[in-house]
Amino acid sequence: MKTRNILFLICLVFILSCKDSNQRRKEIMAEKVVELNKEMAYWDNLKQKVISDGGNRMQELDKSLQTELEQAGIRDVYIEGTEYYEISFHTNWTSYPIGGTSLHWNSRDYEPKAKKGYHDNLSNGHIDVWGVGNGWFIMTDRSFM
Repeated sequence: MKTRNILFLICLVFILSCKDSNQRRKEIMAEKVVELNKEMAYWDNLKQKVISDGGNRMQELDKSLQTELEQAGIRDVYIEGTEYYEISFHTNWTSYPIGGTSLHWNSRDYEPKAKKGYHDNLSNGHIDVWGVGNGWFIMTDRSFM
């Protein structure tokens, strides 16, 4: 009986802590979206530099651009496309309870994830997408892999 009560208490604490971390994650990401909107000109300029450079990965970009990206908290970049672009900036901005964070830009106007205020929870709650606007969105990944 005592063991069952202890297990119940442990489970209850775990469930409540998960709820708190989900709420805290939403608050942190809402703050990050506001921050990115304030710095949109900076990120649009950085995005244009990445496209103009012509590399497809961070290590292929000009060394001074790599340094600038690293100073912005970017640890890797993936660039896809020639006519239309999709750029993924993998960041070192966050840790628990957020997990891995990447900033994305898509040149296609119809990208619903990039709509300001958009939020969706994917992959059984492990991935969240947050719309920043102007083609930008943030993805957070809390998966264990």
